[in-house]
Amino acid sequence: MHEKFAMDMASDMGLSSGEWPLRAWSDVIRKINELDSHPIDTMYKVWKQAHSDSFWCDVILSPTNFRKHWQRLKKIKTKQTRGGVVPVGLDELTIYEGTKKPQGFKESL
Repeated sequence: MHEKFAMDMASDMGLSSGEWPLRAWSDVIRKINELDSHPIDTMYKVWKQAHSDSFWCDVILSPTNFRKHWQRLKKIKTKQTRGGVVPVGLDELTIYEGTKKPQGFKESL
């Protein structure tokens, strides 16, 4: 289960076998699951959202970074657009929440 998650992660990042340490990555995945008490299905959802986010996909390049940033990653939200669902980091969502948008601010969607 942990090994499969590590292999899926590497595959999503376009890495081939030998370019990443399977045993070490599997161990970090195990720690997130067992020590940090995060279910595998939740981990997959968070990983998929993080990997599809333009910022986080460049930051989360290993399970170690995935674990390090877990609290922030699990807060990634999605918003609906005409073209589908776009992942949005929590920081981006809360900048203007409950406040007026700056003069000249234009929605990009």
